[in-house]
Amino acid sequence: MNKDLTNKQMRVFFIRNSVAFAMIFLALGIIIMAFLNQTSYQDVDNQLKRITSSPMFVIAQNTDGSVMIMPQGGMGMGNHSNFSDNQAGSGQLGFATNIIFWTSNHKMLTDTQTSRQISASDIDFGNLRENTIQDFSFQSPFGETMYFRSLMVPFRTNADSTIAYMQVISNVNQIRDSVSAFQKLVIWSMIVFWLLSLFVSFFLAQKAITPLILAWKKQQEFVENASHELRTPLAIIQNKLELLFLKPGETIMDNSEPIADSLGEIRRLRNLTSDLLTLARRDGMQIEVKNEKMNLAEFITKLTNDYADLALLDEKILTYDAKNSEKEIQMDPKLLQQLLVILMDNAIKYTENGDEIMVSSEILKNEIELKIKDTGLGIDDEKKKVIFERFTRVDGSRNKSTGGFGLGLSIAKQIVEQMNGKIEVADNFPKGSIFIVRLPRI
Repeated sequence: MNKDLTNKQMRVFFIRNSVAFAMIFLALGIIIMAFLNQTSYQDVDNQLKRITSSPMFVIAQNTDGSVMIMPQGGMGMGNHSNFSDNQAGSGQLGFATNIIFWTSNHKMLTDTQTSRQISASDIDFGNLRENTIQDFSFQSPFGETMYFRSLMVPFRTNADSTIAYMQVISNVNQIRDSVSAFQKLVIWSMIVFWLLSLFVSFFLAQKAITPLILAWKKQQEFVENASHELRTPLAIIQNKLELLFLKPGETIMDNSEPIADSLGEIRRLRNLTSDLLTLARRDGMQIEVKNEKMNLAEFITKLTNDYADLALLDEKILTYDAKNSEKEIQMDPKLLQQLLVILMDNAIKYTENGDEIMVSSEILKNEIELKIKDTGLGIDDEKKKVIFERFTRVDGSRNKSTGGFGLGLSIAKQIVEQMNGKIEVADNFPKGSIFIVRLPRI
């Protein structure tokens, strides 16, 4: 993957992650703010509703003809408020709650004894709605903005009165200041954590792009290796066929050697394309593992007997040691056979004439262990790290003599992974290699 494309992809991932974090923090902030605004004034609103819904006031006539509003039970409202036709009062409840009375012609009845001065100019009756909690504010004589929650209801009394409405107001400056401070804290926290998320986004973008870069490099290597493997036999076939055109008068028998060489290369190409198709199918979809009951020792014995005959043709010996394998297990026979064929074929190819290949199996408590030992050239430590990658060869000259492409062990690894197992390679002293497969016991 070129540098410009990598940087572009990095920016795309970074922007996506940053926007995602921003949306998450914004949604979280909105939820917190909404919950805060809903619950902060809940107690105040409940108090307003409780006062207006309780029949707590009675009208009493004084000896001087004035009207006095008192709570039921004869208890005064703090300082008793005396009312005349043009003068009345606002009773005080608690620290920040007051009651204001309005006449039917929308005049405020003002309390001359209370220390809290609220005049008709501070409240616009035209903006008040019955049975609705509202917010309003005004400037105090000291220049401070006072904020209130208000609820106005029709006034209910036990006598005729010029009073038509009762308005309960509660000062919420303290609550408002607390809410404002908390909102600032939330906003600043969101900003700080969003800035931190930018660094996280950059880190995640790097983490996300790394597998793509590795996959791109592997794809490039795969294409280069596959092209190289295809180019060589195709060049040989082309040269052989061109030589035939130069000898139009000769018979097939006269050119049997170049024809045989061409057929040999065609077989190599067929094997290569078959391996490539196998890898492509396994990469494109997860092959279903179909486990069946089987006797492991009997299954491997039959398979190794067939390959023992092939090994004898190359003057090599293949033996099988069934260590504690005379038990029935659950396993996919097709995948197991394909795996063992690849490993045994690999061992036979790279074992010298007269040497021995040992296949062994053992059923343990939680796993099944398979080992294929050869006495070939062995694999150095650096090659062991990449031996299961595609087109990896231990020795180029060795590969040329055997006709392999370095794909068999890659297919073997895929099979083992599909069976939820592990495969590794170790040294077989004094020479050669041991391929060890561990599969879960079902």
